[in-house]
Amino acid sequence: MAANTGKFFGHNFFKGWKKSFDLKSRTNYADYSSFLVLNFCVITLIFLFSWFLSKETFAFLIIYLIADLFPMTSLALRRLNDGGSHPKYLLAIFGLFGGWWKLRERLAAPSSGEIDPMQGMGRVEKIISDTFLWGAPEIAGIVIGFSFTIVCLALYFISVFI
Repeated sequence: MAANTGKFFGHNFFKGWKKSFDLKSRTNYADYSSFLVLNFCVITLIFLFSWFLSKETFAFLIIYLIADLFPMTSLALRRLNDGGSHPKYLLAIFGLFGGWWKLRERLAAPSSGEIDPMQGMGRVEKIISDTFLWGAPEIAGIVIGFSFTIVCLALYFISVFI
């Protein structure tokens, strides 16, 4: 079981980047979720900056997302190690809907020897982690489904009237 650092967000964000190529050690849920939250905020800020202020910085967003594959993959593998799951579960991300849900469950599982995966986290961190890991993907799925439906309807009406 990985020791809980007791530090969240900023500290774990930089720690996640420093351990980008460490695939064998362990990462507890608190470190994992706080990295995800801050990483999401950084990506959102870069996107908003490039969208509203400077279109040239959009290339920086692409570079950041490509570079982000290393700490995210490393973090997921370390989290699977800590939860006692085989690293092959990371391949579930390529599966359709069911695989992604199974991977999320494994990443949010308690560490080996723990009962509560959020052990040592403060109340605010628990709320943010729960919302981010379970609520945000649900909302994103609804938005993507709704957008896909609108696009399909638009294409249908275009094909009927042309």
